[in-house]
Amino acid sequence: MSAGKTRPKYTSRLRTDLLAIIKVFEVNRKECARILLEYPKWVVPGTLKPKPGASPPDEETTVIHDWQLESTLFETILGASFVLPNSFQNQIYYDSLITEVCKLSPSTVGPAVGKSIQKLYASLTDGLDVEIERRFSEWFAIHMSNFNFQWVWKEWIPDLELAIQHPKRALPEVMHPPEAHTLPVEAPGPDIMFDHPKSMDVDGDMKPEEPVPENPALIVALKAFSSLTREQKAALSRILEGFVSCLAPSSTSTHEIFTENSWQGEWNAWEMWGWYKHFCRAYSPYLRNYAATLTAVSFLRFEGQTDPVLDLLQKIWNVSIGQE
Repeated sequence: MSAGKTRPKYTSRLRTDLLAIIKVFEVNRKECARILLEYPKWVVPGTLKPKPGASPPDEETTVIHDWQLESTLFETILGASFVLPNSFQNQIYYDSLITEVCKLSPSTVGPAVGKSIQKLYASLTDGLDVEIERRFSEWFAIHMSNFNFQWVWKEWIPDLELAIQHPKRALPEVMHPPEAHTLPVEAPGPDIMFDHPKSMDVDGDMKPEEPVPENPALIVALKAFSSLTREQKAALSRILEGFVSCLAPSSTSTHEIFTENSWQGEWNAWEMWGWYKHFCRAYSPYLRNYAATLTAVSFLRFEGQTDPVLDLLQKIWNVSIGQE
């Protein structure tokens, strides 16, 4: 099958993975942004273009494509945001997620955001759905307010000559003169209920603040959280220790790393490696909270030893806790 015919299949897989991450981590947009930018660590080397200045992969590249992570990522986020009639999550989630991604890697994400804005802005007159126009304008306003309204406004100055009803007249901030008919003449301000504060009744004597009694429900909740943290840490430690004990070489035997071409008869070991990698990837946000303790308990005893199995164990672990 030619490369042209396989391209849609691979792009569909990439977008499916990214969309799944976006849906699962809706409860924590900051963690979602971090995991999305680390996505290349969990795919075959060469699937995505490396970032400028990045070191080449250690192993031989098996798949070569020209897809860029940031462009594919924003196509996926905006595509999910613009689903009609309703998106899967609240609109503000997608808008804030883009903001978090931009804050984590502004140098690489910025160009992708700029291209997306320019393309959507150019599509305002090409039959873009009215609801999508509204969502785009809201995202654009939120994005500008989070980044000090920095934009190449001069490129949109010629649009001031368009008709007042033109959709492009509603976006550029440079359209501030009254004749632009885009912003009100007076800036918005508070609506003061009392025009004469002096006429308000003021208590003469200030009563001392009474001590706030402890909230029993809050105390119970804090104890429950502390207990849950201990149990979570202990459970993760037991699971990690089980993987390490099973996969790490013992002092009396030698192990080898099983590859895709030598798994016959050793399916259990090959399957265990797969589960170990899946565990590190799926529970990465929780493993990072206890990275120092778990590393000391499970890996410190192998310090100074040279073995390909230990190297692979340590590499997968380091990737999951963000140290590689």
